[in-house]
Amino acid sequence: MKLRNGGLRNQAGFSLLEILMAILLLAISFVGLTAYSSSQRKALYKSSDLTEASNVALTILEKTKIPLSDSAAFAAKYKTLGKPASVQSSYKGKKTTYFSSTTLSRIPGSDNLIKAQVQLTWTGDHVYNIGMVLVQP
Repeated sequence: MKLRNGGLRNQAGFSLLEILMAILLLAISFVGLTAYSSSQRKALYKSSDLTEASNVALTILEKTKIPLSDSAAFAAKYKTLGKPASVQSSYKGKKTTYFSSTTLSRIPGSDNLIKAQVQLTWTGDHVYNIGMVLVQP
């Protein structure tokens, strides 16, 4: 800025325009970080739900396999499977209740293979499916 006597004055500090631009830039970056943080939180919550559902489904499958260790129990319980057998139950998890449907069916063309499938559903439209093939002793 020119003074009346023709000399220049040293300017210290920032102009109002520079300060407003800096505030605008910070506001835009904070909005972006907030949106990113929110989406990460939702993904983490969904991931923990799927992990717990997987553990519950595997526990159900393992409980299905327990009677198979005894050949006589297997013959009594699963040998007469002509059509798929289904069992519904519910399990209380850490944060939610899971509703399960366990289906046992013979694999066509085989006398000693049984397909076990577990379907879990919980809050809303969440569904988790897992299955395994069991071999008759």
